[in-house]
Amino acid sequence: FATVLAVGGGLLFCNLNDLKGKNLLLIVFLLISFNFQVFYWPMKALPSRKVLERTRIGLNLYRSLEQPVFAPCNSYFPILANKNVSAFWGAMFDMWLTPGAEGALSKEELLRSFKERRFKSVVLPDKFFMQEHFPYQILNKYYQKIELTSFMTSEDAMKSKLSIYVPLTGG
Repeated sequence: FATVLAVGGGLLFCNLNDLKGKNLLLIVFLLISFNFQVFYWPMKALPSRKVLERTRIGLNLYRSLEQPVFAPCNSYFPILANKNVSAFWGAMFDMWLTPGAEGALSKEELLRSFKERRFKSVVLPDKFFMQEHFPYQILNKYYQKIELTSFMTSEDAMKSKLSIYVPLTGG
């Protein structure tokens, strides 16, 4: 919207002498509207206390986990917690949708990683983008979901909205 006002207003400003009546009033109104966008409250862009609290809880959780950690939906958390780098779910899913060998190889590699139990923990949010396409069948075959209360208070566990999977022992 701001771009349209800027370009359109700039072009029309050059022709103000040719405009009369309502058209001139409309152009002046558009130019004034464009300038109102500078009146914003930057504090609204900062995260809420609730979000900051959930971030603190999540970061503390990641710090307590042994690496390698697979956190595809919050791949920046392991890095912030001084752990390993983790693949990002959105990019992985996009690759899987792309025709060709690369997407298939990427999916095979993730499934092989689960089968070989390469990760000490897999951390997933309770809800995430295209969750129905995540390979839970293979994950649940080689990993078990554990209670977050072994890492944090039950109140923090509820706030975190995360699930942790650890490798199954044996077979």
